[in-house]
Formats: sequence, C-alpha cells, structure tokens
Amino acid sequence: MSLQFCCCGSPACHWSSAVCVQVACPFKGNIAVTVSNYRTAAGGWIQLGVKNVAGEGDITMVELAKAGSGNWIRMKNTYGAKWELSKLPAAPFDLRVTTKAGKEVVLSSAIKTPGATGTFTTMSQFKA
Repeated sequence: MSLQFCCCGSPACHWSSAVCVQVACPFKGNIAVTVSNYRTAAGGWIQLGVKNVAGEGDITMVELAKAGSGNWIRMKNTYGAKWELSKLPAAPFDLRVTTKAGKEVVLSSAIKTPGATGTFTTMSQFKA
C-alpha cells in the first residue's frame, strides 16, 4: 500500500466543502530504483529515485553502502523524490530505505554496474 490523497465533496455544495484524506493504495511488485545520473570519476556522484514503494510511501531517508559491507552513508534528499550522494564507495551498492514510521527495507545489490543509469527493479518490498 502507498498513501494517496482522495478528495470527496458534495455535488449539492458544488465541491465547496471538499474533504481530503490520505488513503492506502495497494502496490504489487518490488521496489524499483531509477538512477538518473551516475558519475564514476572524481570520487563518484549518483542521483536516484526510489519508486513502487508499498505501505506508507513516505520515504524519509535513503542510505547507500558497498554491497554486503553494512557501512551505510546517508544520501541527501535534494528535491522531491530525488536522492544524491558524492564520494561513493565501489559498486555494487545496497540501499536502505526508511519511511516516516521508521520501517526499513534493504535493497541488496540494487545498483550493480558502475556508471549505469536507468530503472532497476529490486527483489525487495516493504511488508504489509
């Protein structure tokens, strides 16, 4: 489930008294990571987005580590759903995603190839 906004109003009121609430929406499948920029030179820099997130969908933190190392480095949320980090360890990368409620999921080897951009589907998803 991810939360979306649903607005309801009375046609008799011509929508003048609409009420908006957050509602859970189901999502089937695993989390995907979209790497929009990935530079390997000069210490490295990566910019990515995390999508298809079940549950609350309110991502508050994304961390990156060399796959299997457990040495997590917090990424910076630059704008919207974009996260970036410079001074990268060597690929492949694990990602750890944390929601507003404190739930975490580790996306093992989410990014495998140095410099590769595109959308990569992981083998993980938040538990319902």
